Amino acid sequence: MKKILLLSHFSEWHLASQNRFFQYIPYFNIKKINVVSKSLYDASYSEEFNKLEKIKVNFFESLNFKRIFQLLYSLDYDILWVDSEALPGFPFFLESYLLPIDKKVVLDLGDTTFFKYESINKKYYRYFLKDKFPGIIQRADYVITRNSSIKEYADSFIQAKSILIPPTIDINQFPPYSRVDDIDKNEFVIGFTGNHFSSNFLIKLDDVLRELSRVYPIRLLVINGNSNLNFSIRTTFITAEGEEEIKELSGIDIGIFPTPFSLKEKGNLGIGILKCMALSKPVIATDIGSAKDYITHSVNGYLCKTNDDWYLAIRLLLDERELIESMGIEGRKIVEKEYSITNNLNKLSSIFSE
Repeated sequence: MKKILLLSHFSEWHLASQNRFFQYIPYFNIKKINVVSKSLYDASYSEEFNKLEKIKVNFFESLNFKRIFQLLYSLDYDILWVDSEALPGFPFFLESYLLPIDKKVVLDLGDTTFFKYESINKKYYRYFLKDKFPGIIQRADYVITRNSSIKEYADSFIQAKSILIPPTIDINQFPPYSRVDDIDKNEFVIGFTGNHFSSNFLIKLDDVLRELSRVYPIRLLVINGNSNLNFSIRTTFITAEGEEEIKELSGIDIGIFPTPFSLKEKGNLGIGILKCMALSKPVIATDIGSAKDYITHSVNGYLCKTNDDWYLAIRLLLDERELIESMGIEGRKIVEKEYSITNNLNKLSSIFSE
């Protein structure tokens, strides 16, 4: 039986980590692949993470001795599955020294930390860190990338070892939703699901939503977001996970996911977008990151760059319920074909079985 040590930044509480790593572990066990996870940030950091962009940690507690001991422990395993970098904030020569040379390393790039290191303001940090990811990528036996923007970066160093494995969801948990009985309902529900931090970007659409509310009876539903946000239109804030989140999303008409145009957002996995698509909801999102992979413009949703784009996209859907339904159906088909857990499981199994 193959033994894999998963060196993740976060444990199961973190949505992206759950999607990238932990949802596959039960399936790997069936395939006689034993995965043991060692994370830097456990569930005690979850509340702080959801409210702040940066987690405040004790340096010696998590970024130094803890991970070094985990790397020493790696001698008992066949493969190291590394979440972006084994030692965050440390230069490549230190990390490469601690990575066993006789172990297969699978590097999993799920965000754009590499852009941060290459553009960091402090010159002495940039000097030591700017070449870290090129070094890690070339050291790895395989590089898993989670969207096309990240893969393009990895391919600039060594294309042969890079494989695109996008986020997935279990489609069986998301039954397609029929709107036939809701044609005459007296409001349109525009929905968002994410976390405290990502929901803050919704406020940039407040002017757009206010103008639309002059013509259409709309309500905004924010799931797992910042309830202190103050919108000009009627807004409902709820906290929901699992089946309850799916139930709430089933009641929306349109999913919206605004993000800023930044290097960080190029690595945004956009799992909320996939959830809406799986429930046959048309999705409107900022034209960046994973949204560009998921959404085919004017087929299963719209990609926007300006507030005028957002206004027009939402209005087009509000003007025609049949378009809401047809785009939603196309989105569901895309998830079934390209973002099912089975497809990714086969790709990952082939990497780890070699």
